[in-house]
Amino acid sequence: MDSTARFGSDHGALRSEDEPLLTGGGRFTDDLTVPGQAYGVFVRAQVGHAAIRDVDLAAARTMPGVLGAWSGKDAAADGLGAIPPVAVFPGRDGTPMFAAAMPVLAVDRIRYVGEPVAIVVAETLA
Repeated sequence: MDSTARFGSDHGALRSEDEPLLTGGGRFTDDLTVPGQAYGVFVRAQVGHAAIRDVDLAAARTMPGVLGAWSGKDAAADGLGAIPPVAVFPGRDGTPMFAAAMPVLAVDRIRYVGEPVAIVVAETLA
């Protein structure tokens, strides 16, 4: 088997997405704007493992243009559950693999660098 073949693709397949992306002509959801648009920005963990004592969003919530700010505890209190895995495959012996649902925002502990801890939604990115 050719080790340079792309998984799930014909080796000689033309990739239509390459030229626009490599020449600055790509379009992304971040390039779109619509009237009344709001922006969401995640606050992400800067450490790989930690206990969360408190997430203080009071100052963010009072800033001009901020529509809302939520922590993992807020999401849990509102009944927003964890995101289930997209696919679950059987293990080598045929039993289902362990499928851990991921919380939308970290609640009591940080599990990895970059894990979302809070989200702020505002009228502008600023």
